[in-house]
Amino acid sequence: MATWNPEWKKDVVYLHVRPRQFAKHIPNLSPFAMKMETWFRINNIKHEVIDYFGVSSKGQSPFIMINEKEIPDSNFGIDYISDHFGIDPYPGLSKSEKGVARAFLKMIEENLAWTIFWYRYFSERAHSQGIGRHSNEEIYKIGCDDIRAISDYLEDKKSIVPYLEC
Repeated sequence: MATWNPEWKKDVVYLHVRPRQFAKHIPNLSPFAMKMETWFRINNIKHEVIDYFGVSSKGQSPFIMINEKEIPDSNFGIDYISDHFGIDPYPGLSKSEKGVARAFLKMIEENLAWTIFWYRYFSERAHSQGIGRHSNEEIYKIGCDDIRAISDYLEDKKSIVPYLEC
């Protein structure tokens, strides 16, 4: 478990991730770490990325530390930082749109991420989660169906996040 470094600054988020040296062509092996770092950048949150082999007190990676407090889990981390800095994690969205955003987030994290995980590692964890019980073709279909659903939803939308004009 990580401990607070006395040299760390107040209100700076320290994002603990698996060492980046193992990610050859992407910023990080973990989509959850990339999600958090991207969210911090979009919201101008002062942060530092800490290459760390260990895990949080809940056995998870990535996790954050801020002001001597550990927050495991990427979603709890974003919620905590949103509250701490008074940031709406879904600015400009209606309640209905926030519901859709939450549904897509869960589809991506609980389904699509596991198809990617299976593709990369063929891990026993994927079997325990459930997706690893399917054939390769079925797993790839699940991932493709999720990507297609996201694409279909975004169809003609310029951007689902108003401040990120593409």
